[in-house]
Amino acid sequence: MIAFFSLRAARSMERISKRWRARADTPNVFHRELLEAIHLLETTRSPGSPWPMKGYPDGKRILLRKSQCHLYFDVNERSARIEILEIWDARRRRPPKL
Repeated sequence: MIAFFSLRAARSMERISKRWRARADTPNVFHRELLEAIHLLETTRSPGSPWPMKGYPDGKRILLRKSQCHLYFDVNERSARIEILEIWDARRRRPPKL
């Protein structure tokens, strides 16, 4: 499986990364967790928790524990593709509108 970022997820990644680099005591935590999560998605069968979304009934999410961000994604078994739909700060206490 290969992970791809949607444009929306790429923009969120840049925004969150910029915030972590500017404000965090450990600015590389978000990047490190994100890389670990991508590796997990690409190498593990059926990772994440089910999180159905409009247009993605088999959608899932995974939590980046230290940075408190969720990766929302969809797995397409036929094309061996994982689409990362959104990266969302879990501290917002509501899911994104996907």
